[in-house]
Amino acid sequence: MPSKLVAACCVTFILVAGLFSPGATCKRRPAEEDDSARKDGLKAFLRGYLLASDTSSEEASAVRYSAAFADLRDDGTRDALVYVTGGAWCGTGGCMLLVLVPEGASYRVIARIPALRLPIRILKSKSNGWHDIGFVARFSGAYPLYEDKLTFEDGTYEEESNFAPAPRSRKPMPGVTVISETSKVQSLTR
Repeated sequence: MPSKLVAACCVTFILVAGLFSPGATCKRRPAEEDDSARKDGLKAFLRGYLLASDTSSEEASAVRYSAAFADLRDDGTRDALVYVTGGAWCGTGGCMLLVLVPEGASYRVIARIPALRLPIRILKSKSNGWHDIGFVARFSGAYPLYEDKLTFEDGTYEEESNFAPAPRSRKPMPGVTVISETSKVQSLTR
């Protein structure tokens, strides 16, 4: 019994010593490299899409975004959801959400929803093979906040209703939050 304990300690020491030796290196895993490239590609796309050539540096520095990658079609593709804030991108109803699909090294916009409130959620429910997207809405100041959803119709996401909401449960629809008030906010210019 003691010899097994000594052997286990020796193996542990050798492994730890190997990790911290001067010749040891820590290589990035392919998934981390893919994620980094995906984020860089997204930022480059957003700069071109959101910043017009006549945008002042002051206006450009006000643009912020939070992004999440999710498989909206359950096909293994990591689509991008981008919540754009700052300046002209927000109003009383919230801020703009872009839904993007990868296209080569760039992206293609499949939906541009002008005014949504956080959190943004990928719902379990689907429309035409795409997951529905949940968000917080308010019909007007006379109504309480409620969760609404975007459904995929005719090649884009559309709000389920543009009229006064029917009475809804305060329970959230089944799904997962991908962008919330605590998500990392990034600048387009840094």
